[in-house]
Amino acid sequence: MPIVKPKFTLNTSQSYKITPGWIYAWVTIFALILITSIFAPLNQITTIFKLAGIVICLFYVVRNFSRDYFLLLAMFCTCLADIILADNNTNPIGIMVFIITQLLHLYRLDGEHLGKFILGFTVFAIAILIFDAIFEVIPILFVACTLYVTLLVANVIASAKWYRREPKNPRAIFALSGFILFTCCDFCTGISYLSLVAVLPSLFYHPANFFVWLFYYPSQVLISNSSKTNASSQIPPKA
Repeated sequence: MPIVKPKFTLNTSQSYKITPGWIYAWVTIFALILITSIFAPLNQITTIFKLAGIVICLFYVVRNFSRDYFLLLAMFCTCLADIILADNNTNPIGIMVFIITQLLHLYRLDGEHLGKFILGFTVFAIAILIFDAIFEVIPILFVACTLYVTLLVANVIASAKWYRREPKNPRAIFALSGFILFTCCDFCTGISYLSLVAVLPSLFYHPANFFVWLFYYPSQVLISNSSKTNASSQIPPKA
């Protein structure tokens, strides 16, 4: 008789443990980011700690959710966008990479129901960015930011729906909390930019930049724990 292999059922609501080493790494790098942001906000070491923190989140996903390819790609794009924006935090290319990040997150969160929206939005975004790059109707930074914010709101809604379906699932809680913090981060980013261009008083600039990372780094830690696949350590060996 042929041997029937038992099917492995995906269960995203199951509990899983985060080893203390990762928690120590996140807490340590977050503390270093906050301390250097207060006492040396313009120092290169602050930027290094910030980028190192995002790379740690990427390594965490590679180690623990190696089969969640969309989360892997999203965290990789997050690292790439942060590297680009570290040199110039108003670089439109960095915002465009973040648009890709948000598209990847949206697909992994609810691609089954939002596939057509994601495809249509992608085509529209490419078309409008090319059109504006050619005819320069408005600054392309504003176009990219509008597209990005639209997708960020969509991810908040998608993660909220996941949480409502599975309110006891820790990963659904992480996803919703992470994208809410992400939104808070970008709200502060907007205040920082408006202070930079003198729409708002300049005294808001440095506090806003501090709060950006106060919200941003925890958001990435939470989002890196919001996979909808089983952790790598829970995948049974092949028979």
